[in-house]
Amino acid sequence: MVDSVLRKKNTGLDLEGHEKIVEDATSVLEKYNNPIIDDKVQQLRDDKKHEPQYLLDVFVSLTDDDDAPLLSTDEIKAQVNVHLFCCEMTIDALGNSISTIARSSRL
Repeated sequence: MVDSVLRKKNTGLDLEGHEKIVEDATSVLEKYNNPIIDDKVQQLRDDKKHEPQYLLDVFVSLTDDDDAPLLSTDEIKAQVNVHLFCCEMTIDALGNSISTIARSSRL
């Protein structure tokens, strides 16, 4: 379900075991987020008169000219999980940078 940004397709390249780490992180995201996303999508599609407040609401509310959803539930799950995964990676990188700066300033 999560798009190829998070899961490589048999490239044979596994830098320092990161492929396994990404697969494990993706499994955790899907385990906890997918049921919540399923419920939210159903609620939002049943209630057509809602104002989008969150990114998930925007994904669900996207429709074509015939009022049909532009994204399937699986596509919405993939988008949400990719955004969350990338956000986590950014926060982790920021934390590492701050640690490095703090260590170098003590020298």
